[in-house]
Amino acid sequence: MKKTISVNAIILLCFLTVSNTFGGTETKDSCVTTSVVIKSDSMISSWKTEYQISYSEKLVYSKPRLLDFGLKVPHDMWEFCKYSVKGKSWPYLAIIAFTSGVLIDNDQNITNGTQRFCDDIHLARSSSYNDVFAPKIKGHKVSIISVPQNINTVFYTLGQGYPALLLGGGLLYYGARHHDMRSVSTASQLTEAFISMGIATQVVKRITGRETPIRSTQEGGKWEPFPSFNDYQKNTPIYDAFPSGHLATVICAVTILAENYPEKKWIRPVGYALAGLVAFSMVNNGVHWAGDYPLAIGIGYGFGKVISERCKKVIHTH
Repeated sequence: MKKTISVNAIILLCFLTVSNTFGGTETKDSCVTTSVVIKSDSMISSWKTEYQISYSEKLVYSKPRLLDFGLKVPHDMWEFCKYSVKGKSWPYLAIIAFTSGVLIDNDQNITNGTQRFCDDIHLARSSSYNDVFAPKIKGHKVSIISVPQNINTVFYTLGQGYPALLLGGGLLYYGARHHDMRSVSTASQLTEAFISMGIATQVVKRITGRETPIRSTQEGGKWEPFPSFNDYQKNTPIYDAFPSGHLATVICAVTILAENYPEKKWIRPVGYALAGLVAFSMVNNGVHWAGDYPLAIGIGYGFGKVISERCKKVIHTH
């Protein structure tokens, strides 16, 4: 958590700095402007905002407004709710409900089988890190940068948010350096999505109150809906299994990247493969049940779609 907060703060600062360097005008609809001009004391340069992704389609972006990634969160939550109950979403909701029910009913057997398999191939079950930068603050060691010490921990770390946020920081830097509005917008979308999605998953976790496998007191984990705020804070692993925020984070990042870079056909297969490894590692180390995953996938995909569709415009050129 401390590592995640630190990286969030760095990326937030970078985004604010870059946003303040934009001196161009924008239209009322933040998704339809086709050109942005940046004025400074020394130069006037054009920012690329249109991207021909195929013979018949192009994407159009405008600059994200200052603090959009935070101020748009309530709007994102509302749009996600509307997106979830659209007519075309009902078959997917049914699939999520059905697969969740089947997996939850078999969660203990799935967990036991996965962990036995990992023991057989000598894949470590524990999460282990080695501190690289851990200064003492007020006499207490604070881990800022650490390195995973086994393969399972590497997979688990991919779902902890800050790798994707570091990717967002890289996109922000690239966009600012090369006047690439799509890159800057994608970085803003990633930050915005993780805030919105983090709130949504926390709300569901605090409603359902499911035990994690490593702390379970009965087969499949006990459910204690609506635990008190203090109980949840003091004994989080007892209540926060359902749904998986780690998997939702990975799916959301893959969705946003794929929606903004549709010409990069490798994003989805590679991203989903990594998501599968994250999911597998979390069953192995006892952080999540398989039944925690279908809803997490739906939340991650839904927020990714809602936010990316708002921030870009698709124009059919032929």
